[in-house]
Amino acid sequence: INSGTGRVIQSIAERFEEEHTGVTIKISYGPENGEETDVWLEQIRTQIMAGEGPDLFLLPGENITSEFPIQDVNQFMRAGLCLDLTEYYDNDKDLSKSAFSSAVMDAGVVDGTRYVLPLWFNFPVIYADMQQLEAHNLTIEDLQKGMSSLADLTQTLEPGAIGSDYGDWFFNLYWMNSLSQLINYEDQAVVLEKAELVEYLENYRALTTYGVSISSGTPTLSSYIGNDSFWTKNGQYIFLGTLGGLVQNSRIAKAEGIELAAIPMRASDGSLISNVSFYGAIGANTQYPDLAYEFLRQLLLEEIQWQPPLEEMLEFGWPVLLDGSGPALDT
Repeated sequence: INSGTGRVIQSIAERFEEEHTGVTIKISYGPENGEETDVWLEQIRTQIMAGEGPDLFLLPGENITSEFPIQDVNQFMRAGLCLDLTEYYDNDKDLSKSAFSSAVMDAGVVDGTRYVLPLWFNFPVIYADMQQLEAHNLTIEDLQKGMSSLADLTQTLEPGAIGSDYGDWFFNLYWMNSLSQLINYEDQAVVLEKAELVEYLENYRALTTYGVSISSGTPTLSSYIGNDSFWTKNGQYIFLGTLGGLVQNSRIAKAEGIELAAIPMRASDGSLISNVSFYGAIGANTQYPDLAYEFLRQLLLEEIQWQPPLEEMLEFGWPVLLDGSGPALDT
């Protein structure tokens, strides 16, 4: 959990304890090494079978580093670790559910039963310097045609023209999400077609061989001032990042006087590539389901979803509460 999210969760816990006399919130963190995931999950399952286990899960859905062990929300929901939240969520009239991204919120439902509350989501974005695009006879439309077209485009550009955030993580996470269904969870079988996998690998090779200069990440505005670490300073005029980086990319571009285009990256079939980047669930055997839900739902409130500083809060992606974006971004 990053500094922004951790700070918010800690502040909610402190306020919750003040408002509920006799209630103590203990925050525990999962393993920092991805190799310890299986052991950790088995310990949790054993605790649940014994009528114990966590009251609440708050988990990233993106494996930016090995610190985040659970990437597959669908697998997590089917593992018997979560309480059925359908009645709680459906009867919660005080949440601004009409302002939530319905497609993202549906990702927390399996066979009509809600086990997870998605909190933030993310998808890859192509950032481009509009002046440089025009100078190279490129248009926004050229970047909207999907992954295969982008991979083909790299072979016509000079080396290093396209940069990428977070290196191979970007491709492994988001491009894998561009594939159709990988696993049939009911049958526990891999259902990915060979031709689709081949296309994915060919696109991956093209982008990593012909055009992409891997960067160490996008700096914040404060760290950018006075140095040349921003992607446009390295001769790159197309940058593969994420929606979560929109605020800091926009601020730095404004400081540079760049007209910045932000284009959602799409799969070869034109569909948007996205995933749940942070979500919450309640432990299946909690003795305090009402209190656990009362705590969890606070993460869906506007003052939490759009709490500044946005660079910290948006590290995991974009809030599912879409209506708060205008006032927050104005600040």
